[in-house]
Amino acid sequence: MKVLVVEDSERLSRSLKIGLSKAGFAVDAAQDGRDGLAMAQTYDYDAVVLDLMLPGMPGIEILRRLRQAGSTAHVLILSARDQVEDRIAGLDADGIVRICLVRAEAADELTDTADSHPHGGVDPAAAS
Repeated sequence: MKVLVVEDSERLSRSLKIGLSKAGFAVDAAQDGRDGLAMAQTYDYDAVVLDLMLPGMPGIEILRRLRQAGSTAHVLILSARDQVEDRIAGLDADGIVRICLVRAEAADELTDTADSHPHGGVDPAAAS
């Protein structure tokens, strides 16, 4: 399974990349909204971990553009915003988004989400 992490915090991005890689995912990362959109439009990702507050372009705008272009990648919204209204806005922006994570919860919830993948979090055919 190929995952794109779009997160401007270098430390969090690196941690997510290391953790997801150890779980068997092929992981790319971008720290800017424009770079994240370009990567997501160029490569075929199974999932995108997307921060909402990014330099260059907000995560919600990236999500809208991806869906307008026909992308069906699973999206996990990751944000420092912890208000219920912010989570609902992220979920309302796209009917395919299944989860909106607050950064403090991210590691545990990402692991749980990956574990619920039909292939136990790892799709050997897609990881190559």
